[in-house]
Amino acid sequence: MPDDPEPTTTPHGDLAALVALLNELGPAIAPSSLTEQLTAVCATARAAFGATAASVAAVVGDELEYRASVGPGAAELIGLRLPVGRGIAGFVVSSGQGISVDEVRDDPRFAADVAERTGYVPAAILAVPIVRRDEAIGVLSILDRVSADGGPSLELAGHLAEVAAIALGQADLFTDLGRVFATALAGVAGDEDLPAALRAAASTALGASNDLGDLAALYGELAQLGPAERAAATRIVAEFTSYAASTRRRRRR
Repeated sequence: MPDDPEPTTTPHGDLAALVALLNELGPAIAPSSLTEQLTAVCATARAAFGATAASVAAVVGDELEYRASVGPGAAELIGLRLPVGRGIAGFVVSSGQGISVDEVRDDPRFAADVAERTGYVPAAILAVPIVRRDEAIGVLSILDRVSADGGPSLELAGHLAEVAAIALGQADLFTDLGRVFATALAGVAGDEDLPAALRAAASTALGASNDLGDLAALYGELAQLGPAERAAATRIVAEFTSYAASTRRRRRR
């Protein structure tokens, strides 16, 4: 019998798989300062609420991934993933509502097995969604805070979540940039249809925007030009980036 033909994939399919992989790797290549920012949010929440522990989890596809934590079980919690919708944190992300639970073991939403894996099982949880562009992209959890009577509120936790949203937004930027890295294939593949494939792959990847798809396609087209044209385009982009950065700094003063 003849050998079964090896499965073939289209350049578009290969590229989409690469883009999906870069989506996963994006947060891992982000600067350590982003993790430090999220850890600072957790530390601030812990101090403000007199809590035992605090954590930040981010939505990654259909899962929640814990990115930062302070207090007991922090080392074991970071990197842990659970399905969105599971546990009190998952409920907060799914519903988009903050919640305060004083007796978590009496709450059917509490994922006790997840807490036990970290070696720290809290008695009470206050959790608020981290929102960006009207979409919940994560959750800030504050564990075993002091009595709520006259103490910090969900409103304060919401303000801290706003700070976390900025940091997570920066991490998303590195995920988006991962899609642009795929344009390096344009110089190797020699495929005239690759810019269109880049646009399609980038626009269908997680968290993609139309602008990013267009940018990826433009980079693909630039890669097929000569060195002089590429150098000129690089100078234009560099000058615009410098101008935008200086404008942002002036606005912050």
